[in-house]
Parts: sequence; C-alpha cells; structure tokens
Amino acid sequence: GSGNLEDTPKCVAIDAAGNVIVAGNSSIPVTGSLDFYTIKYSPAGAVLWGHAYGNTNATSDELISMALDSLGNVIVTGNSGNDYYTAKYAAADSALIWEQRYANPANNIDEPRSLVVDSVGNAIVTGRSYASTTGFDYYTAKYAASDGVLMWEKRYSGVATSQTDEASAIAVDAAGDVYVSGNSYSGTNQDIYTAKYAAVDGSLIWEKRYNGPANNNDYGKALCLDTNGDVVVTGRSSNGSNDDYYTAKYAGSNGALLWEQRFNS
Repeated sequence: GSGNLEDTPKCVAIDAAGNVIVAGNSSIPVTGSLDFYTIKYSPAGAVLWGHAYGNTNATSDELISMALDSLGNVIVTGNSGNDYYTAKYAAADSALIWEQRYANPANNIDEPRSLVVDSVGNAIVTGRSYASTTGFDYYTAKYAASDGVLMWEKRYSGVATSQTDEASAIAVDAAGDVYVSGNSYSGTNQDIYTAKYAAVDGSLIWEKRYNGPANNNDYGKALCLDTNGDVVVTGRSSNGSNDDYYTAKYAGSNGALLWEQRFNS
C-alpha cells in the first residue's frame, strides 16, 4: 500500500474466467489503522482493479472473509468500528452494489467470522455479537443478492447466560439451508456447537453439541458439506492435558452422528 506499512491478505478466490481476487487489510498512512483492501488480477496477473474501504472515524476496519457469486461479483465481510460490515462489489470494476452494517442493540462488539454465498447469490454471514444480558452470542444474517436487504437474522445464546458463544464457520447446501459451527459455553466449559437453519426464514432445523471426554474446552473451527449434503465439522478438543483434532460427520437431514474421529499425535 501507499503507506509502505503492513498489508495482510486474508482470502483468495478464483472466478470462472480464471481471474484471481485477493482480499485483506492495508494500513493507512499517518494513523496506521487498517482498511479493507480487495484486488482483482487477470489470469496473467495484471491488476484489473483495487477497492479500499475505510470508515470515517479513523478506527481500523478488519476484513475477515470473502466469497464470489456465480457472476464473479465479490462479497466481503469484516469488523468495522466493532460492527459487522458486509459489502458487494461488481465483478467488472469493483463498483459498490450494496453494503450492510450490523450493530447490536447494546452498541457493543460485533465480529463476523465467516461468509458464504448461496446458489442465487444471497450472502450469509456468521460470527459473534455481544448482548448486555447474554454476553457473546452466535449471530447469523442473510442478505438479498440484489440489494443487500436483510432477509433474516438469527441469534443463539447457549445454555449458560452471560458467557461466550461464537460461530467460526458457515456453509450452505443446494436448497439454501445454512449450517454454522463454533463454540458455545455449557456452564462449565466450551463445547463445539453446530446448527442448521432453514433457507427461507432462519428457523432452527437441528442442533448438535459436542463435549469431549475431558469435559473441558472444545472449539469448532471449520465446516463443509459433501455431495450428499452431509456435514463435516472439525476443530480442537481438550483431552485433559492438551488439545486433539476432533472431526465429526453429521447427516444433513437431521444432524444424526455418522462418525467421529480424534487425532492425538
């Protein structure tokens, strides 16, 4: 960047034409605070466009996640002034198509962690959002492809109030149903918590909680779907003295556990 300061890529994607889109953060001269910065390269590596976003209050804006729709338009999300900030840029020239900001009623910290785009271009964002009565909750929002209008939003506060519940990963199936995973406090420790929400309104279809054998902290980190729509979740799980890999596969239809594996090196 122009300030010759820290520039940090976070995400990369390739569109149907072979163009490469990279998104991350770029430091601003003088203040050193961060802006979103997204850049598109041709298949040969020529710069096609670059797009910077920074709010007007000189605080940092940290890009977290990026996705492309079927037309190559770019959707980015991140933390801007402690709010969710999500924007869609045109494939051809990075013109802003829409932008959405979410600030919780307590006007406290909201941090998106992951973003996905469904088959018709709607964007779904998940992460954590602070509420004065429940602490950090999962917060998931779905925005319309054309104009970014909020289609639905979903908060999840775990069984223990005023404790941390935070989503880390998201996926969407062919029907548009949404899957999120992360960690949720049980009253004594963090569990891996995975949920499926309905495409049309975000209503809960099923939920699964995993508490490891040590009854200690477990964190969901990544999530994907197979061709049958079944869900694979992975993360770290305490064995009492250190953390292991924990991976589980759930049936997409009802969340039934198909298998689970631990890896302790």
